[in-house]
Amino acid sequence: MSAPFIEYVSQSVLEARKDELLRRGGLSLADLRSRAETYAVTPEQRDILDAVEDIDYLLAR
Repeated sequence: MSAPFIEYVSQSVLEARKDELLRRGGLSLADLRSRAETYAVTPEQRDILDAVEDIDYLLAR
């Protein structure tokens, strides 16, 4: 049994990841969330939105 892996990430790294994800998604966060409410996103955009929301959780936003 191996020890769990914990990755410590700075706020600036998380914000950079979030910006890169949103660029890859091709929409603003507000547009992405709006389209997701009506199921008008691609699977990749849904994954991006989930990742961005996870980052926002870690940043306590």
